[in-house]
Amino acid sequence: MFSQFFILSLRGDILVFRDFRSELLKETTHSFFRHVKVPESGDPKEVPCFSIDGVQYIHVKHSGMYFVLTAKRNVSPNAATELLDRTATIIQDYCGVISEESVRKNFLLIYELVDEIFDFGYAQEIATEALKAYVANSPIVNPNVPGTTEGPRSVIPDVLARIQRGTTASSSANQSVVQTTHKEEIYVDLFEYCNVMFEPSGHLSRAQVEGEIRIRSFLKGSPKVKLSMNQDLVVGRESSDGQKQYGKSVLDYCIFHDCVTFTEWDIDRTLNFFPPDGQFTLLRYSISDTFTPPFRIEPFVEEPGSHQLDVLVRLSADFPENSLAKKVMVTIPLPRATASASCELELSDHSYEYDPINKLLLWKVKEAKGNSKSAIRVKINLEDAVGNHKRELGPISATFEIPMYVCSPIFIRGLKVMEQVEGSVSRWVRSNSKSGSYLSRVDVSNVQKPRY
Repeated sequence: MFSQFFILSLRGDILVFRDFRSELLKETTHSFFRHVKVPESGDPKEVPCFSIDGVQYIHVKHSGMYFVLTAKRNVSPNAATELLDRTATIIQDYCGVISEESVRKNFLLIYELVDEIFDFGYAQEIATEALKAYVANSPIVNPNVPGTTEGPRSVIPDVLARIQRGTTASSSANQSVVQTTHKEEIYVDLFEYCNVMFEPSGHLSRAQVEGEIRIRSFLKGSPKVKLSMNQDLVVGRESSDGQKQYGKSVLDYCIFHDCVTFTEWDIDRTLNFFPPDGQFTLLRYSISDTFTPPFRIEPFVEEPGSHQLDVLVRLSADFPENSLAKKVMVTIPLPRATASASCELELSDHSYEYDPINKLLLWKVKEAKGNSKSAIRVKINLEDAVGNHKRELGPISATFEIPMYVCSPIFIRGLKVMEQVEGSVSRWVRSNSKSGSYLSRVDVSNVQKPRY
């Protein structure tokens, strides 16, 4: 299926390269890097899949590196990106941290992992736990990376113990790693991505949340784990008898990991599973129409003169006051005939940046408190008055991150590790909401004169 796999740094350095089928030249790395840095005219810069001279390139970016698969035949981009994400996760599980330095230091281990994941270009094994039986190399710990002074938090402790028992040396450089990674921990992350489209009138034309529960397990022996969710959770908008589901948290669809058993799911929405070592996605789901978008974007257009346009954008935070949104940025596309742009901000801690090449106005909010409002007025000077420049405004997009908050009514009610002594296992549960496709159209049919 796939011809090559390679990892490149942001400078174009080849960190890992494996040719599975010997049907392409190694110059594919240079062709890929040139296209990513200087794309063809009209092509966006960050497309995950493209073709050059009959070669298909699929890539994802992880920790400042490009993970790339090439193919001479037509392959599924979704399957390829999922495989690349899984490969990066496996490398992180074994190396403890994924960075350019860790890849350079552990290239032998990574080559061994790649050879086990792929067989003649076909994916054969993408489970972290299953690979433990075939991996012989041990990771090299980077003491300069925070959190790695006690060894990598990876699936390696059992692997290293097996390696030590089989070695003839009296001691091992990884002996300290084996001795200090005895603490049992399990991390549960609930991530949600909001996809929203506002009409110019302010009404929602699309509202969807795509979420996942991601597990990182460092438990010995893969004990049974119980994860309880809210009891009003149902899957599908209609019950088995065809009745509509009202007053409940309705999932459009959900996909479970293979390790999940459903003996208590119908009783109180509890998932029982035996977690494999490392990181995996326990549940993926989609929910719509039953949540309030965390931000509301309201744009207004005014025309002070024939060569001027004013765009007033109001941003309302519709989430609780005890939550705090971070890395909030609103992107306002401006007409191609924009000669210059300036802004008036309501709050002094906000900032903006004008990109004259791409004609974009970036409104940056470092932190946005819940139940708050803010606004920006963009004053646009046009090069000429010929043409309907107002139609080139928008759509306005927003990006954000809200730690310890979920947009949908989904929540984790409890987490319990069975057959373990109380207090011997550290359990960590957190949630995070991020923007997906978060857009607002601009109404240019009713442009008014300035209100000031």
